[in-house]
Amino acid sequence: MSAFPIHIRCAPGLEAIVTDEVRALGLPAEALGAGVSSEGNVADVQRLNLELGCAQRVLVRVAERKAGKLDKLESKTGSIAWNKWVAPHQSLTIAVKSQRSRLYHSGAVDERVRRAIGERIGGWAPDGVSGARLEVRVQGDSVTYWIDSSGEALNRRGYRLETAKAPLREDLANALIRSSGWDRQTPLVDPMMGSGTLPIEAARMARGIAPGVDREFAFESFPTFEREAWDTMKAAARERAKDALPFPIHGSDRDAGAIGIATRNAERAGVASDLTLTQAAISAAPFPEGPSGVLVTNPPWGGRLGKGRDLRPLYQTLGKLADEHPGWALAFVATKGRLAGQVEGSEKVLATNQGGRDIAFYERGV
Repeated sequence: MSAFPIHIRCAPGLEAIVTDEVRALGLPAEALGAGVSSEGNVADVQRLNLELGCAQRVLVRVAERKAGKLDKLESKTGSIAWNKWVAPHQSLTIAVKSQRSRLYHSGAVDERVRRAIGERIGGWAPDGVSGARLEVRVQGDSVTYWIDSSGEALNRRGYRLETAKAPLREDLANALIRSSGWDRQTPLVDPMMGSGTLPIEAARMARGIAPGVDREFAFESFPTFEREAWDTMKAAARERAKDALPFPIHGSDRDAGAIGIATRNAERAGVASDLTLTQAAISAAPFPEGPSGVLVTNPPWGGRLGKGRDLRPLYQTLGKLADEHPGWALAFVATKGRLAGQVEGSEKVLATNQGGRDIAFYERGV
């Protein structure tokens, strides 16, 4: 199988983590702004979607052409073998990005590209389903075509159908756990778990459950998709996952409703038996027996949750909780340095954003 360029999109600040993930799969990787470049074949694209925990999308470069005018763009687009990537029964969403080019009108570019692809594949069905998503990037006279192989963002694992207040996105939760230095062999505690995303992601990571094993992807609608090979890849991923964890993962929250939400999410994620979920205030958060572990949590930032409140006492309580367990490392999220500063000895290890809001990960070692 021939290799082609691949772009793995991720939240800004997570490039190094995603680079390590890609390299761990045996593929080349180079960090870029809000993404990672790689190359591989169809099976590699499928494996990236299946295995990456901190990425958002996997894009495949279909082709690159030279075109400075709309007529040229249409003819060059029509020369591409689109029957490998798009089927007539599909709808097509096109995102156009143009820089320093005479092809600056995104609507006109969309129209010409859509028409050229339709003619190449034999026309479009009037009621297209299973939509394909294409990015057309124009830089001067250079036009590159990137097909989205993921569909829904990769953080949509399929288990989090309910959320508590201000949840941390799954890819960011995964990245926070990785940033904590957790070895996946010792206990982990989240005393402000909300909908349970951090404990669930931790349990799935430790058991070796592939992040995308329970969902569908856009590449399953590619005309050249081979169902049997994909089913074999997923079956192998399920086979290698551990049946259970030999160490505890605890999650707690003062909100009784959050316990129910987290429990149901954990059941859908297949890790409910690996978690101990308890209703408790942060100051009374239960810890498992043992001299060491990692405390990982996502406190209120002062946005939707905690807006208008002075959150410094909450972060002070978090610091005291960590002090009461001297063998435990700590990792947490904050939006402002003054909040993180309430946890003495903590250091910023990563800056990113969620929903347009700048956040940072902080860590305090043992």
